[in-house]
Amino acid sequence: MVNKEEAIPLVRIFGAISYLIFTIFSLTMNILLAITLLKGWKHFRKNAFYRIVWQLIFADLFAQIVQLIVAVPTTFAGQKWGYYASTYLPAAMLLAYLAIYIRVRYFVNANLFKMSSMEKERKKREKKVLLQAFLICGFLELQDLAFIYIPKIPVEGQWSYLLTFTINWSGILLNSMSPIILFTFNKEISERIKKLIGGIIPQRFSTVTPVHTIQPTAIQPAQQKIKHWSQKWLQPINLNIKEEPEFDRFIFTGVINGQLGNQAK
Repeated sequence: MVNKEEAIPLVRIFGAISYLIFTIFSLTMNILLAITLLKGWKHFRKNAFYRIVWQLIFADLFAQIVQLIVAVPTTFAGQKWGYYASTYLPAAMLLAYLAIYIRVRYFVNANLFKMSSMEKERKKREKKVLLQAFLICGFLELQDLAFIYIPKIPVEGQWSYLLTFTINWSGILLNSMSPIILFTFNKEISERIKKLIGGIIPQRFSTVTPVHTIQPTAIQPAQQKIKHWSQKWLQPINLNIKEEPEFDRFIFTGVINGQLGNQAK
């Protein structure tokens, strides 16, 4: 794909701003992942997979620095530049991880009933790690396919620059895939990133409203006064009822007899 026409200012500004947005997003994802691994370094350093993740983080950060230094300014200025790097090693890794995953998934499960609960849990973690590695290598190959086939799309004029932008977008987003995959599929990483983000958010943005409770010491004097006056006034009434039961019964029966007599008349 060869861009015969010079890019108009609107196209150049659009490309530069889009590169900048995607690059900032990728840098943020990788920095959050690096902070998460640093906070849990005592736990993560025991696993070789996370040491490989550290290498991916450094590679992605350097790639994004190049985007900020080269891609954004040259696109904004309208300078032509480009590079292509064919990566065969990720393809071999992709096939290797796929073969290992199939082996663990379909040929090891037959002996799971002989394993202890700890061994079963370890097997589950290993399968998840293999899945994450497979996805990361898979996105590496998607970028290679983008470099090979997107330029072959027959587009002319200013729209041809959109294909160039798409290829570069795929490269920038590829550098964000490792953090996104780990945040999504890795339970340990996802729990730690939630705690990290929860600690970064200021308390003034939280929706929790304080509830003021009344101390019981403030209620006790009022309760004691009510109890004192109720006992003082209700006690004589109860005594009168007990002392003169016949009088009350006479009044009650007299009223009923009087009502019955009036109804008979």
